[in-house]
Amino acid sequence: MDQVGLDPDEEIQHAVRQVFEVFDRSKSALAVVKYFDEHGLKIPTRLWQRERQGEVVWRRLRHARVLSLLHNPFYAGRMSMGARRRDSGPCRAKPPH
Repeated sequence: MDQVGLDPDEEIQHAVRQVFEVFDRSKSALAVVKYFDEHGLKIPTRLWQRERQGEVVWRRLRHARVLSLLHNPFYAGRMSMGARRRDSGPCRAKPPH
């Protein structure tokens, strides 16, 4: 049975952790993308094509990638370990001003 865990590469761990740290401060996936762009930061992606299987490439962070990290059950559990979920029901948009 395969064991799921953090990537052994500390640089990869740092980049993923930074996504969550910036999101924790800003509460916005778009703000995370902007922060990475403004600071020239990239996010790792592991390729799964036959010729380059397992190779890590660093790419510009996209909004969809931030959302996939934030909604990934593995990271969600790791980043909130010990914290209770504060779910007050379905997400509702605020009325316009």
